[in-house]
Amino acid sequence: MGQGTSSRQANVTGDSRQVKTKYGSVVGRRFGFGEKEVDAFQGIPFAKPPVGDLRFKKPIPPVPWEGIRETKKFAARGIQKDMSLVEKTKSSGQKDMSLFTFIQK
Repeated sequence: MGQGTSSRQANVTGDSRQVKTKYGSVVGRRFGFGEKEVDAFQGIPFAKPPVGDLRFKKPIPPVPWEGIRETKKFAARGIQKDMSLVEKTKSSGQKDMSLFTFIQK
């Protein structure tokens, strides 16, 4: 379920209940924690993918779907700067040089 830690072990006990959102119905997984259970829904789209003309724009609501969407795993992760790689490849013993450029529209 994420990268947190817990003293209890979660067990998948089956499918979650079906939930209707304004874009369509979803079903996830049900986890058991001792005597308690929790429904988890992962990878529910909140916007259209930011590609093409949508790149660098405000999020646009997703297209509604028909049927029941399975939300049992996380969707693809957005591109992020890998800071661990930056630290490994950083020059040592040299000052960082920054360049600021102003571009007129």
